[in-house]
Amino acid sequence: MIDAALAWSFGDPQVAGSGTLDTHADYVFRFPIELEIPGAIEAYVGAGGKVRFRAQIEVGGRIPVGVRYLIEGFPLEVFLELGPGLLLFPATSLDMGGGIGVRFLI
Repeated sequence: MIDAALAWSFGDPQVAGSGTLDTHADYVFRFPIELEIPGAIEAYVGAGGKVRFRAQIEVGGRIPVGVRYLIEGFPLEVFLELGPGLLLFPATSLDMGGGIGVRFLI
């Protein structure tokens, strides 16, 4: 399955134009977790790429790891994710992302 995201960070309110646009797309493998609750819980791991637009464009890869809860009867999921990665352009550096959120499933 492919997960993709588009996120905006307003950055430092003291610095004009310091916002960041983050994009990523990952191919993820999902693993069901058996619990006696309505809905479903799955762990996942994947690999993908990211592009970050700020003062300069940054490009790299990432390996997301997370858990998601699919809400029974609705096309929504709640998730918790860590996304360690490696930025390759314009310079090589380690990167860490993550989030807690809600996804709409199509």
